[in-house]
Amino acid sequence: IVHHADAAKSWERTPRSVLLSASDLNTGLGDIPAAIRLAALSAQRYPADNFVVARLAASSDDQRLYQQARNQAQQHFEAEIAQPPHNDTARLHLADLYVMPAEIGGGADATAQSELADQLLKNLDRAEQLLEQLPEEQHSPAIRMALSNIYLKRYDMSFEIVDNRVSVNFQHLDTALRIDATNPRIAEAVAKLVRLQGPRPSDELVKHLLERLASGTATPTTHALLAELYLVRQDLAKATPHLEQVVQRYPNAPQYLNNLAFCLAELQPERREEALQLALRAVQLSQAAPSADYYDTLSHVYALLDRHVEAIAAVERAIGLSKDRPDFHLRAAAEYRLLNNPSLASLYEANAQRLQSPPDQAQEPAHTETEVAAPQLPAGAD
Repeated sequence: IVHHADAAKSWERTPRSVLLSASDLNTGLGDIPAAIRLAALSAQRYPADNFVVARLAASSDDQRLYQQARNQAQQHFEAEIAQPPHNDTARLHLADLYVMPAEIGGGADATAQSELADQLLKNLDRAEQLLEQLPEEQHSPAIRMALSNIYLKRYDMSFEIVDNRVSVNFQHLDTALRIDATNPRIAEAVAKLVRLQGPRPSDELVKHLLERLASGTATPTTHALLAELYLVRQDLAKATPHLEQVVQRYPNAPQYLNNLAFCLAELQPERREEALQLALRAVQLSQAAPSADYYDTLSHVYALLDRHVEAIAAVERAIGLSKDRPDFHLRAAAEYRLLNNPSLASLYEANAQRLQSPPDQAQEPAHTETEVAAPQLPAGAD
């Protein structure tokens, strides 16, 4: 494919899709210069593709090309959105350009980094204003996701560790959740905060969050954090009411639908049909970016309901999305044994055993996340 795309690139009628697909393929192969050449050729004919060139130039630390492509893309998209009808793609790309760093590459001193951070905060405001120029009823799912991500970026930028203590602005996380409860990065941000403090989060963090509940200042994010804390501790009973609070407020939040489905199926047999509907909804809401874990939960709930054919279908979908998870293969094996199919069960068990075999010592990563210091969240943090 790379060979034929390279041969066709000089032909002026080479389709744009071919150039961009070949650029993507070269990116995946690690040949960024070749990816840039193909994207730049497409950008000569289609100015919108300067957006792709800017992203690639940023990954290669090519400051000159980055600035040039970024400016050209910005000019193009600003002209696009000035003309009716409104163009969501152009608006979204322009918002992304606004929040791209003014400069790329490291080496800036502390003063310069502070100035760049201040500029980024201003650009986040600019991007938000651009997206909110459309009435809320005209916000597409992509627009809502982009707005949610702007508040997640503000949340990330508020994150500080001083004297081994964490300070962070939860209000930005609350707003991100309110704007788009389907945004998977919200659950990732919650999990990151909880797991920053190690495999067993501190009692201090639990106390801080419970104080927020008692004071009446709790938000859905407070419940999401408490749920995650208890899930990390494998205390499903204490996690369940907090998951219910999040789902009641935001019934389109797939991560919390999935977690609540698992907890209910495990702890409350009389609510397993309800758990099934929650699991199905989590899968449905995540179709744009399917999650293997959601299909695994769905399989688990089907199994508890003695619906083993459907359990197999769900776990095989999970395996299709994430082939290297031995637990998925073991679940499939167990289901096939229950359906009296030992040959397929043995096949999945062999797969699981192969995946569980310790990797070659030389292939092990040089470091892990556990090397990071484990700061504590102060009781007075926002």
